[in-house]
Amino acid sequence: DLHINTIPIPGSNTTIVGGCLDTYTWCSSTTRVPMALYIFAFVFFFGIAFPFVESPAAVLYSEVLGPRKQGMMQGLFSFGGSVTPFVASIIITFLFQHTGYKYVIILQSSTIFIAFVLMLVFYKRMVLLKLKPKNGESAAYKNGVFYSM
Repeated sequence: DLHINTIPIPGSNTTIVGGCLDTYTWCSSTTRVPMALYIFAFVFFFGIAFPFVESPAAVLYSEVLGPRKQGMMQGLFSFGGSVTPFVASIIITFLFQHTGYKYVIILQSSTIFIAFVLMLVFYKRMVLLKLKPKNGESAAYKNGVFYSM
């Protein structure tokens, strides 16, 4: 019996089937996530989706940076990709222990929404770097304009 309903139902008991410690006061008022849904989401997001996003992200970032020295920028990109899971896991664990998964989902959804809005706002600026214009076209730089023939 798979239910995708994860909205808390008053009076529902989630302590019948594992997952809730006695110290979690929110267990008595939160609907338990069905194990089949949890396993599916875990396998899909961590096993399938994550590798398809993580690997191409560095390549895409490299393309956006263009033909210049990328060491520092790639280092910062990797640093952010390494530190974020560490910091986020501490914050999410604290939030989960005190409020359950409801606010964790709200925080994650808000982060995705903000990223999507920023992508829409800056969409026209997300272009590959061009250092040399095509033949016959001009390019502006800090000391004026130059042409490539």
